[in-house]
Amino acid sequence: LEHQLRFIPAVAEEDISKIAAMHDIGLACEIPHVVNREICLTNKIFLYLLTGNSILFSNTKAQTHFFKSYPETGAIYPYDNAKELAVILQRYAQDQELLKRHKEAALSLGKIFFNWEAEQQILLKLVSDL
Repeated sequence: LEHQLRFIPAVAEEDISKIAAMHDIGLACEIPHVVNREICLTNKIFLYLLTGNSILFSNTKAQTHFFKSYPETGAIYPYDNAKELAVILQRYAQDQELLKRHKEAALSLGKIFFNWEAEQQILLKLVSDL
């Protein structure tokens, strides 16, 4: 099938980025049942950027802020609204150009801005200057 939603079992940590890169969309779904889930950005968002996945953000405070800053990287939906999530997935299935643009924007942002290899130089310089 051209469009599939696949659920795979848990994988070893060292295989996560390889598997994410084989897919189009990363689900950054969070349910804010504790304050931390409302205010944090989890590592999966940055993994999805680095592997070139369009990201589906849930509308927690932190993810909403990130999405508003980088709307070209994916789409956002109300965390408690599966129908809206389905609408977004359907939109991607029908508009492959939109999906491609979001994937390319995410990968570019991951390579250029949210990239530890580049950012660590800034941190190391700051520590060195102290």
